[in-house]
This record gives sequence, structure tokens and C-alpha cells, in this order.
Amino acid sequence: MLNDRVAELERANAELQRKLDERTAELKETLEQQIATAAVLQVINSSPGNLAPVFDAMLNKATNLCEAAFGILWTYDGERYHAVAFRNVPHAYAQFLRQPVMASRETPLGRIAAGETLAHIPDMAAEEIFGLGSALIRHSVELGRFRTVLGVAMRKEETLLGAFTIYRQEVRSFTDKQIALLQSFADQAVIAMENARLLTETREALEQQTATAEVLQVINASPGDPGPVFQAIVEKAHTLCGAVCGSLQIWDGEKFRGVAMRNFPEPMVEAVRQGYIPGPNHPCRRLLEGERIAHCVDMAAVDDPVTRLGAKLSGIRTVAYVALRKDDALLGQIVAPAASKFARIPPRN
Repeated sequence: MLNDRVAELERANAELQRKLDERTAELKETLEQQIATAAVLQVINSSPGNLAPVFDAMLNKATNLCEAAFGILWTYDGERYHAVAFRNVPHAYAQFLRQPVMASRETPLGRIAAGETLAHIPDMAAEEIFGLGSALIRHSVELGRFRTVLGVAMRKEETLLGAFTIYRQEVRSFTDKQIALLQSFADQAVIAMENARLLTETREALEQQTATAEVLQVINASPGDPGPVFQAIVEKAHTLCGAVCGSLQIWDGEKFRGVAMRNFPEPMVEAVRQGYIPGPNHPCRRLLEGERIAHCVDMAAVDDPVTRLGAKLSGIRTVAYVALRKDDALLGQIVAPAASKFARIPPRN
């Protein structure tokens, strides 16, 4: 009788100890998650508008807390994924991911792009997955040595902004708690991206307002003298657009002639000042036909002597032409190159 009582007490104590251990483990997990969340929020607060350290911190915490060997954070441009943060990814696989990824439907990223919230694949090397022949799956298994994969979408309302993917090299599914945790990090990433977008838009609006005010000051200080005004417009427009050089040109009905230039080499300055008649293939012909903007990806590839001479004299390749109009009358254009002679464009196929 006494032995039965002792055995019953031992069982009760063992059950209480089990529950205590479970509760202790849960509290430890909760504390670790709270500490990780606080650390990420601290990075967000210390890096306003700069997403790189935020993404790195989130990925670091997510892989550790979810017991994953590797992790990647992706942004999505509507067609392709871009790997923007890595955690412990093998070098060969990271090199493969330097180029944007067009994910096929059977991959975790492809399933997320198709509308799924999460994609959990217990074994990427399984015949029904690996045998599909996807380049991304094949490289993930062969270069990354990935087996178990969990992908979670980063969405703002219905718009896909990106995804978290975490990996294990052994076949071991992620738990419901780990899936929920990765989803919470994805939600934080969306908030950080939205905050960065709003901050960038606010900063850009302020810069534009400041530039407009400075141009107006030049106009007030130079009544009847458009030269300083044109130069101020070129400086502000190119600075805001990130153009390294360019010009403001007036149209006299026959020629475009440069009246304000920025960072052009001297031979180019002289040629633009003298003016030029745009040929039928010149990109700015589209402005003469009524368009607001004309964009030329590679001036050296255009069958037009003026554009080719411009590319030769300045090294400029990619250019945007923006019309200056009063009502329907074309008065001129602002020319804003997006690349200088120090920039490289991909070779044409």
C-alpha cells in the first residue's frame, strides 16, 4: 500500500516536473522572441530609410530562432525575385543568386508568387520535387545542399513585396511555432519597407520643393536674363534625378541648341552650343511628334550620326529627353544621361 502511494507521488512529481519544463521552455522561447523583436526594432529605429541592416538583422534572428542553417530574404519586382540578404548561404549558391530569379510554379518562391502565403517543402531532393527539373531547385539542392525549405510571403494587402526563405540541410520539417515566428518577421519586414518608402517619398518631395524654391530665387534675382535660370534648372533637375551630366536645349523650329550644360567634356559643349538638326532616327524626334518623354537605352546603337557623335565625344550611352512645352508648342528639352563614360552597359545579344 505504501509502495503504491510512493509510486503515485513519484508519477505526480514527474508529471509536475514535465509541465514545469514545458512551461520553462515556452517562457524561454517567448523571451528569446521578444528580445529578437526588440533588437530588430532597435535596428529599424537606428537606420531610418536604410533597409539593408534591417533585413540582415531580421534574417539573422529568424534563422537562429527557427533553427535553420541558412536563410535568404528576397524582394519581388512583379516578375522576378532579388536576393537582398543572406545568412550562412554557401558561396557557390550565393554566386548563382547574383542574378534575379524567375521562379517556376513548383518552387517555394513560385508558389508564393502565385498567391500562397507560405510554402513548406520537407525534402527538396525528393523525386517528386527534384525531378521537376527547375534550375532553382536543382541549384538549391546541388549548390546549397538544401533539403527542408520554408518560404513565407511578405505582402502589403494584395501586393507581393518579397519573401523569407529558410533552409535545413537535413530532412526535418519546421514546427507550427517556427512557421508563425517566420510569418511575424515577414510582417515586420513589410512594415519596415513601407516606412522606408514613405520616408523616401517625403525626402524626395522636400528635395523637390527646395529645388523649386531655389530656382524661383534665381528667377527673381535675374529678371530678363534666362541664362542663370537655365543653368539652375539643369543643376537641380540632374541632381534630383541622379544624372551625372546633361543640358537644357532650346528648339528654334529647326535646331536644338544647348543654352545650359553640366559636366559635359569641352568638345561636347561646343557641339551642343552650335546646335544640331535631329535626324529621323534621333530619339528626340519623338518629342517633335508630341511625346513628353523619349528614352534611349544605348545612344551608340542608334542609326543617327548626331547620337553616335554624342556617344563618342562624351561616353554617354543611356539618355532621357524631356520636352519643354507651352501649350502644344515645343520650346526645348532637358537632356539627362543616366550613364557616363565610366559606366558600363551590358553587351547586346
